[in-house]
Amino acid sequence: MVGERISEILSGAAFNNILRGDKIYYNSKNKFGKGFWNVLIQDTIENIFLNGNYAEYYEDPEVFIMTDEALLIHVSNEDSLYMHADTIK
Repeated sequence: MVGERISEILSGAAFNNILRGDKIYYNSKNKFGKGFWNVLIQDTIENIFLNGNYAEYYEDPEVFIMTDEALLIHVSNEDSLYMHADTIK
C-alpha cells in the first residue's frame, strides 16, 4: 500500500537496540513489531533481558510478549534472577 511503512529485516537483525533476532517484522504505522528465532529483548534501564524464539512488541503502550523457550534474566548488583516460562509478558 502507498504510504504504509512495513519493514522486514533478516539475518541478525536489530531494531532500536530493543528487539533483536534472526528475522524482524516492523510496521511503524501500527507501532508493532515481531521477532523470530534467537530473539533478544533488552531493557538496559532495568537490566532485564528476554530471550526466546518468538516475540511481539507493541510501542504504545509499550508491551513485550515472548514465547517459544522464553527466558527472562534480571541482573541486579548482587545477583541475577532467571525465569523460564512458556510465555512471558
